[in-house]
Amino acid sequence: MKLSQFNVVHEHNGSLLIMNARTGGILSLNPEYAQKFKRIQEGDVRDADDLVAELIRGGILVNEERDELGEIRLQSRAARFANTALSLTIAPTMACNFCLSLLL
Repeated sequence: MKLSQFNVVHEHNGSLLIMNARTGGILSLNPEYAQKFKRIQEGDVRDADDLVAELIRGGILVNEERDELGEIRLQSRAARFANTALSLTIAPTMACNFCLSLLL
Protein backbone atom coordinates (compact mmCIF):
# COMPACT_ATOMS: atom_id res chain seq x y z
CA MET A 1 0.00 0.00 0.00
CA LYS A 2 1.08 3.58 -0.65
CA LEU A 3 -0.31 7.02 0.08
CA SER A 4 -2.19 8.64 -2.78
CA GLN A 5 -0.37 11.40 -4.62
CA PHE A 6 -3.55 13.50 -4.41
CA ASN A 7 -3.60 13.81 -0.60
CA VAL A 8 -3.60 17.21 1.07
CA VAL A 9 -2.66 17.14 4.76
CA HIS A 10 -3.25 20.01 7.16
CA GLU A 11 -2.03 19.87 10.76
CA HIS A 12 -3.56 21.98 13.54
CA ASN A 13 -2.81 21.61 17.27
CA GLY A 14 -1.66 18.01 16.86
CA SER A 15 -4.75 16.98 14.89
CA LEU A 16 -4.73 16.24 11.18
CA LEU A 17 -7.20 16.93 8.41
CA ILE A 18 -6.53 14.78 5.34
CA MET A 19 -8.34 15.31 2.04
CA ASN A 20 -7.93 13.35 -1.14
CA ALA A 21 -8.46 15.66 -4.13
CA ARG A 22 -9.25 12.78 -6.47
CA THR A 23 -11.94 10.99 -4.47
CA GLY A 24 -13.12 13.87 -2.30
CA GLY A 25 -12.53 11.72 0.79
CA ILE A 26 -11.90 13.74 3.97
CA LEU A 27 -10.66 12.37 7.27
CA SER A 28 -10.20 14.28 10.51
CA LEU A 29 -7.76 12.63 12.92
CA ASN A 30 -7.38 13.35 16.62
CA PRO A 31 -3.80 13.54 17.98
CA GLU A 32 -3.71 9.78 18.74
CA TYR A 33 -4.67 8.81 15.19
CA ALA A 34 -2.50 11.59 13.78
CA GLN A 35 0.51 9.84 15.32
CA LYS A 36 -0.62 6.54 13.76
CA PHE A 37 -0.92 8.29 10.39
CA LYS A 38 2.59 9.69 10.70
CA ARG A 39 3.87 6.16 11.38
CA ILE A 40 1.98 4.94 8.30
CA GLN A 41 3.70 7.68 6.24
CA GLU A 42 7.01 6.20 7.42
CA GLY A 43 5.91 2.69 6.40
CA ASP A 44 4.95 1.33 9.84
CA VAL A 45 1.37 -0.02 9.75
CA ARG A 46 1.53 -2.03 12.99
CA ASP A 47 -1.46 -1.51 15.31
CA ALA A 48 -3.22 0.71 12.77
CA ASP A 49 -5.67 -1.69 11.10
CA ASP A 50 -8.70 0.48 11.90
CA LEU A 51 -7.03 3.60 10.50
CA VAL A 52 -5.73 1.76 7.42
CA ALA A 53 -9.28 0.61 6.60
CA GLU A 54 -10.57 4.19 6.73
CA LEU A 55 -7.65 5.49 4.69
CA ILE A 56 -8.38 2.92 1.99
CA ARG A 57 -12.09 3.75 2.05
CA GLY A 58 -11.34 7.45 1.48
CA GLY A 59 -8.82 6.79 -1.29
CA ILE A 60 -6.04 8.21 0.87
CA LEU A 61 -4.20 4.89 0.85
CA VAL A 62 -4.10 2.94 -2.45
CA ASN A 63 -2.56 -0.25 -3.83
CA GLU A 64 1.13 -0.02 -4.68
CA GLU A 65 0.60 -0.79 -8.39
CA ARG A 66 -2.28 1.65 -8.88
CA ASP A 67 -1.67 4.32 -11.54
CA GLU A 68 -3.83 7.19 -10.30
CA LEU A 69 -2.73 9.65 -12.96
CA GLY A 70 -3.46 7.10 -15.69
CA GLU A 71 -6.93 6.57 -14.25
CA ILE A 72 -7.63 10.31 -14.36
CA ARG A 73 -6.43 10.50 -17.97
CA LEU A 74 -8.71 7.60 -18.88
CA GLN A 75 -11.73 9.18 -17.14
CA SER A 76 -11.06 12.49 -18.88
CA ARG A 77 -10.87 10.88 -22.32
CA ALA A 78 -13.96 8.77 -21.69
CA ALA A 79 -15.93 11.85 -20.61
CA ARG A 80 -14.72 13.81 -23.63
CA PHE A 81 -16.04 11.23 -26.11
CA ALA A 82 -19.14 10.10 -24.21
CA ASN A 83 -22.47 10.82 -25.84
CA THR A 84 -24.36 11.26 -22.57
CA ALA A 85 -24.21 15.07 -22.57
CA LEU A 86 -24.63 17.77 -25.17
CA SER A 87 -22.16 20.65 -25.22
CA LEU A 88 -22.83 23.75 -27.28
CA THR A 89 -20.75 26.80 -28.06
CA ILE A 90 -22.79 29.88 -28.87
CA ALA A 91 -20.91 32.62 -30.71
CA PRO A 92 -23.28 35.55 -31.39
CA THR A 93 -22.23 38.32 -33.78
CA MET A 94 -23.27 41.98 -34.04
CA ALA A 95 -26.00 40.86 -36.46
CA CYS A 96 -27.47 38.53 -33.84
CA ASN A 97 -31.08 39.17 -32.84
CA PHE A 98 -30.00 39.09 -29.18
CA CYS A 99 -28.09 42.35 -29.62
CA LEU A 100 -29.47 44.94 -27.16
CA SER A 101 -28.48 47.95 -29.30
CA LEU A 102 -31.13 47.01 -31.87
CA LEU A 103 -33.83 47.19 -29.22
CA LEU A 104 -33.02 50.76 -28.15
